[in-house]
Amino acid sequence: MRRKIFILLLIIGFILRLAGLFFDGNHNYDSYKEVGQLVRNLGLADGYTPGYGPISQLIMGLCDYFVQFTPHIWWFPYKTANFIFECAILFFLLKLLKKYPFEVVILYWLNPWFLIPGAWQGFWDAGLGFFILLTAFILDFRKDNGKNYFLAGLFLGIAFCIKPQVLAVLAVLGIYFLIFHIVRFRFKEMLCFALGFAFLPMIFNFYFFLNAKGTLYFFQVFYVTISAMPNLVNSEINIWHTVSYIIMSFNHMKGPIYSLSTTYYPYNLMERGAQVFFFLLLIIYMFRVYLQKLDRSRYFFTKAFAFSLLLMPQILTRSHVYHLYSATLLMIPLIITEKEKNLFIFWAITIFIHFCNISGYGLGRSISYNPLVPSFWHEPIISFMGIVQFIATFGLVYTFMFPTKKILSNYAKNY
Repeated sequence: MRRKIFILLLIIGFILRLAGLFFDGNHNYDSYKEVGQLVRNLGLADGYTPGYGPISQLIMGLCDYFVQFTPHIWWFPYKTANFIFECAILFFLLKLLKKYPFEVVILYWLNPWFLIPGAWQGFWDAGLGFFILLTAFILDFRKDNGKNYFLAGLFLGIAFCIKPQVLAVLAVLGIYFLIFHIVRFRFKEMLCFALGFAFLPMIFNFYFFLNAKGTLYFFQVFYVTISAMPNLVNSEINIWHTVSYIIMSFNHMKGPIYSLSTTYYPYNLMERGAQVFFFLLLIIYMFRVYLQKLDRSRYFFTKAFAFSLLLMPQILTRSHVYHLYSATLLMIPLIITEKEKNLFIFWAITIFIHFCNISGYGLGRSISYNPLVPSFWHEPIISFMGIVQFIATFGLVYTFMFPTKKILSNYAKNY
């Protein structure tokens, strides 16, 4: 009976996603289509533009090829690409958490936070999440040798060539290698990881060089991408949303919440302060891991990646509406296996707030396609939720940094 219920839940999630593939999605698909047409018609060298990594743009170019077979639902191939990665994530989580199939289905497959933005609205983050999951899995569960570090670096390099949010993972890994490898004069694993990570970016950069685009064209375009929309906040719900609202209200400023540019004083100082605080939290976290000897505990890298990917959109500026996707995805194995009540509560609060926020984008381009927006989701309630989210974020930070005695005892058994 349990197996039948499980299969039924899988089918329900599949049908809900499949139905979304036929819906036109939000305005993101206009940019996907534009990029896909450029890459298909001009090739990657001449069609490559800031915004997405080269692997994302190659996939979009491939999707544009299939558009000719579905002209009346041209967005279908683009959504199918993300859907394939969502299925891959489901399969991976079910294999990783064999004892907890129902929990995986409930927390991931049927969760509106993962279902609606991907299959219906059209956010393109499943590929990024999948390769970050693979990277964490290899580092957590494969033998600690150079070959596996190279493979983990290669998968993270693929994620880097999909979307730039991987920088948060690189930051925490840099601190990890410094504390656990460099100071111990262990360079082999770090060098193997670096070689694996650099492989694809260097291949793409060499390709652009051969096509007369410049010596460091790939990295120049990447810098333009991460420099875009330099505002305190763009569309994320975090403390910077609340700060922006207060500043704009106090100064009687009109315009969207993303009107405070960090290229001007004093917002540039706020951005620098956020960056310092971000790295400080990562350093403190990794030192606590070092002192408690938890670097070989189960899901160490999964937890470290989730920690950095949580802090990136919540502490740093310039964050967008779905940047928290990868962090919430990585927390699922932790919630299921550690059974930490506080972790689940703060995770649930976070995805509820962010689902309300992302619902404001509607299901389609027209306001008539906007049945999801909660009636209460407007200012100043949104900015108040920024404060609630700030509290939830530091609830998660505390849970990560100060695991319970029960969890520590489980870690000790695996050390």
